[in-house]
Amino acid sequence: MPHTPIINTLSPSRMSTYLNATNQDQAKALELYIWNSQISAALLVPMHLCEITIRNTVAQVLETQFNAQWPWARSLELTLPKYFRAELTKARNQQDVRNRASKVIPELTFNFWQQMFVTKYDQQFWQPYLHTLLPNAPANMPVDQLRASIFNDLDKIRKLRNRIAHHEPIFKQDLNLIMNKIESLIYFRCSNTSDWATPYYQVQALLQVKP
Repeated sequence: MPHTPIINTLSPSRMSTYLNATNQDQAKALELYIWNSQISAALLVPMHLCEITIRNTVAQVLETQFNAQWPWARSLELTLPKYFRAELTKARNQQDVRNRASKVIPELTFNFWQQMFVTKYDQQFWQPYLHTLLPNAPANMPVDQLRASIFNDLDKIRKLRNRIAHHEPIFKQDLNLIMNKIESLIYFRCSNTSDWATPYYQVQALLQVKP
Protein backbone atom coordinates (compact mmCIF):
# COMPACT_ATOMS: atom_id res chain seq x y z
CA MET A 1 0.00 0.00 0.00
CA PRO A 2 1.42 3.42 -0.91
CA HIS A 3 2.01 5.59 2.13
CA THR A 4 2.31 9.05 0.58
CA PRO A 5 -1.44 9.45 -0.16
CA ILE A 6 -2.23 8.59 3.45
CA ILE A 7 0.29 11.10 4.74
CA ASN A 8 -1.15 13.72 2.39
CA THR A 9 -4.66 12.95 3.66
CA LEU A 10 -3.58 13.38 7.28
CA SER A 11 -1.42 16.34 6.15
CA PRO A 12 2.38 16.50 5.91
CA SER A 13 2.52 19.12 8.68
CA ARG A 14 0.63 16.85 11.08
CA MET A 15 2.75 13.85 10.12
CA SER A 16 6.07 15.69 10.36
CA THR A 17 6.40 14.93 14.09
CA TYR A 18 5.97 11.21 13.43
CA LEU A 19 8.25 11.22 10.39
CA ASN A 20 10.98 12.99 12.37
CA ALA A 21 10.61 10.40 15.15
CA THR A 22 11.03 7.53 12.68
CA ASN A 23 13.85 8.93 10.51
CA GLN A 24 11.39 9.77 7.71
CA ASP A 25 10.24 6.17 7.40
CA GLN A 26 6.66 6.58 6.19
CA ALA A 27 5.47 3.11 7.17
CA LYS A 28 6.86 3.43 10.69
CA ALA A 29 5.50 6.96 11.01
CA LEU A 30 2.00 5.77 10.16
CA GLU A 31 2.34 2.86 12.59
CA LEU A 32 3.38 5.32 15.32
CA TYR A 33 0.48 7.60 14.39
CA ILE A 34 -2.06 4.79 14.82
CA TRP A 35 -0.45 3.73 18.10
CA ASN A 36 -0.63 7.32 19.33
CA SER A 37 -4.35 7.35 18.50
CA GLN A 38 -4.91 4.03 20.26
CA ILE A 39 -3.06 5.02 23.45
CA SER A 40 -4.92 8.34 23.46
CA ALA A 41 -8.25 6.53 23.33
CA ALA A 42 -7.17 4.08 26.03
CA LEU A 43 -6.15 6.88 28.38
CA LEU A 44 -9.62 8.42 28.26
CA VAL A 45 -11.05 5.62 30.42
CA PRO A 46 -8.80 6.13 33.48
CA MET A 47 -8.94 9.90 32.96
CA HIS A 48 -12.72 9.74 33.00
CA LEU A 49 -12.75 7.81 36.28
CA CYS A 50 -10.16 10.12 37.81
CA GLU A 51 -12.14 13.24 36.95
CA ILE A 52 -15.36 11.78 38.33
CA THR A 53 -13.52 10.79 41.52
CA ILE A 54 -11.96 14.21 42.01
CA ARG A 55 -15.04 16.28 41.23
CA ASN A 56 -17.19 14.20 43.58
CA THR A 57 -14.56 14.62 46.30
CA VAL A 58 -14.57 18.39 45.88
CA ALA A 59 -18.36 18.51 45.65
CA GLN A 60 -18.55 16.72 49.00
CA VAL A 61 -16.32 19.37 50.55
CA LEU A 62 -18.41 22.16 49.04
CA GLU A 63 -21.63 20.60 50.29
CA THR A 64 -20.15 20.30 53.77
CA GLN A 65 -19.09 23.94 53.71
CA PHE A 66 -22.04 25.55 51.97
CA ASN A 67 -24.90 22.97 52.22
CA ALA A 68 -26.57 21.02 49.40
CA GLN A 69 -27.19 24.21 47.41
CA TRP A 70 -23.50 25.08 47.29
CA PRO A 71 -23.49 26.18 43.61
CA TRP A 72 -25.72 29.09 44.63
CA ALA A 73 -23.72 30.09 47.72
CA ARG A 74 -22.59 33.69 47.45
CA SER A 75 -19.79 33.00 49.93
CA LEU A 76 -18.35 30.38 47.56
CA GLU A 77 -18.65 32.72 44.58
CA LEU A 78 -16.64 35.38 46.36
CA THR A 79 -13.70 33.01 46.85
CA LEU A 80 -13.46 32.23 43.13
CA PRO A 81 -11.39 34.09 40.55
CA LYS A 82 -13.50 35.97 38.02
CA TYR A 83 -13.14 33.33 35.30
CA PHE A 84 -14.30 30.46 37.50
CA ARG A 85 -17.07 32.54 39.03
CA ALA A 86 -18.40 33.07 35.51
CA GLU A 87 -18.10 29.34 34.81
CA LEU A 88 -20.09 28.49 37.93
CA THR A 89 -22.76 31.03 37.04
CA LYS A 90 -23.07 29.62 33.53
CA ALA A 91 -23.25 26.04 34.83
CA ARG A 92 -26.04 26.71 37.30
CA ASN A 93 -28.01 28.67 34.71
CA GLN A 94 -28.32 25.71 32.36
CA GLN A 95 -31.96 24.98 31.55
CA ASP A 96 -32.11 21.47 33.03
CA VAL A 97 -30.28 22.26 36.32
CA ARG A 98 -33.47 23.06 38.29
CA ASN A 99 -31.65 24.09 41.49
CA ARG A 100 -29.95 20.69 41.82
CA ALA A 101 -26.23 20.62 42.60
CA SER A 102 -25.92 17.17 41.02
CA LYS A 103 -26.89 18.74 37.69
CA VAL A 104 -24.33 21.52 38.06
CA ILE A 105 -21.39 19.22 38.76
CA PRO A 106 -21.00 17.76 35.22
CA GLU A 107 -21.32 21.25 33.71
CA LEU A 108 -18.09 22.36 35.39
CA THR A 109 -14.72 21.77 33.75
CA PHE A 110 -11.78 19.75 34.98
CA ASN A 111 -9.99 23.08 35.32
CA PHE A 112 -12.63 24.28 37.80
CA TRP A 113 -12.17 21.24 40.04
CA GLN A 114 -8.40 21.57 39.88
CA GLN A 115 -8.76 25.21 40.99
CA MET A 116 -10.24 24.00 44.27
CA PHE A 117 -6.80 22.61 45.19
CA VAL A 118 -5.02 25.97 45.32
CA THR A 119 -3.34 27.19 48.50
CA LYS A 120 -6.04 29.60 49.61
CA TYR A 121 -8.47 26.75 50.31
CA ASP A 122 -6.13 24.90 52.69
CA GLN A 123 -7.60 26.20 55.93
CA GLN A 124 -11.25 26.20 54.85
CA PHE A 125 -11.49 22.97 52.85
CA TRP A 126 -8.47 20.74 53.09
CA GLN A 127 -7.01 20.94 56.59
CA PRO A 128 -10.29 19.68 58.08
CA TYR A 129 -11.31 17.20 55.38
CA LEU A 130 -8.56 16.08 52.99
CA HIS A 131 -7.39 12.97 54.84
CA THR A 132 -10.98 12.01 55.63
CA LEU A 133 -12.08 12.27 52.01
CA LEU A 134 -8.92 10.61 50.69
CA PRO A 135 -8.38 7.95 53.36
CA ASN A 136 -5.74 6.05 51.41
CA ALA A 137 -3.51 9.06 50.77
CA PRO A 138 -0.15 9.06 52.60
CA ALA A 139 -1.12 9.62 56.23
CA ASN A 140 2.24 11.12 57.17
CA MET A 141 2.15 13.79 54.44
CA PRO A 142 1.13 17.26 55.68
CA VAL A 143 -2.15 18.43 54.20
CA ASP A 144 -0.65 21.43 52.41
CA GLN A 145 1.92 19.21 50.69
CA LEU A 146 -0.64 16.58 49.74
CA ARG A 147 -3.02 19.21 48.41
CA ALA A 148 -0.23 20.81 46.36
CA SER A 149 0.79 17.42 45.01
CA ILE A 150 -2.79 16.71 43.95
CA PHE A 151 -3.00 20.09 42.22
CA ASN A 152 0.20 19.41 40.28
CA ASP A 153 -0.90 15.89 39.33
CA LEU A 154 -4.26 17.17 38.12
CA ASP A 155 -2.48 19.81 36.07
CA LYS A 156 -0.40 17.18 34.27
CA ILE A 157 -3.46 14.99 33.68
CA ARG A 158 -5.53 17.94 32.42
CA LYS A 159 -2.84 19.10 30.00
CA LEU A 160 -2.41 15.60 28.59
CA ARG A 161 -6.17 15.26 28.21
CA ASN A 162 -6.27 18.53 26.30
CA ARG A 163 -3.62 17.25 23.91
CA ILE A 164 -5.63 14.08 23.40
CA ALA A 165 -8.79 16.10 22.76
CA HIS A 166 -6.98 18.02 20.02
CA HIS A 167 -5.52 14.83 18.49
CA GLU A 168 -1.95 15.89 19.26
CA PRO A 169 1.07 13.59 19.60
CA ILE A 170 1.61 12.26 23.11
CA PHE A 171 4.07 9.44 22.35
CA LYS A 172 7.05 11.39 23.72
CA GLN A 173 5.46 11.89 27.13
CA ASP A 174 6.01 9.69 30.17
CA LEU A 175 2.62 7.99 30.01
CA ASN A 176 3.55 5.50 32.71
CA LEU A 177 4.05 8.41 35.08
CA ILE A 178 0.68 9.92 34.17
CA MET A 179 -1.06 6.58 34.66
CA ASN A 180 0.54 6.23 38.08
CA LYS A 181 -0.80 9.64 39.05
CA ILE A 182 -4.30 8.79 37.79
CA GLU A 183 -4.37 5.46 39.58
CA SER A 184 -3.03 6.97 42.81
CA LEU A 185 -5.71 9.66 42.89
CA ILE A 186 -8.47 7.10 42.46
CA TYR A 187 -6.86 4.83 45.07
CA PHE A 188 -6.56 7.71 47.56
CA ARG A 189 -10.33 8.07 47.44
CA CYS A 190 -11.37 4.40 47.31
CA SER A 191 -9.28 1.24 47.05
CA ASN A 192 -12.33 -0.77 45.94
CA THR A 193 -12.92 1.56 43.00
CA SER A 194 -9.25 1.35 42.08
CA ASP A 195 -9.23 -2.46 42.24
CA TRP A 196 -12.43 -2.67 40.20
CA ALA A 197 -11.27 -0.32 37.45
CA THR A 198 -7.65 -1.38 36.95
CA PRO A 199 -8.33 -4.64 35.04
CA TYR A 200 -10.28 -2.69 32.42
CA TYR A 201 -7.43 -0.33 31.55
CA GLN A 202 -5.70 -1.05 28.24
CA VAL A 203 -2.91 1.48 28.62
CA GLN A 204 -0.21 -0.85 29.91
CA ALA A 205 -0.80 -3.38 27.16
CA LEU A 206 -0.44 -0.69 24.54
CA LEU A 207 2.69 0.73 26.15
CA GLN A 208 4.29 -2.69 25.80
CA VAL A 209 3.77 -2.70 22.03
CA LYS A 210 4.82 0.90 21.32
CA PRO A 211 6.44 1.04 17.86
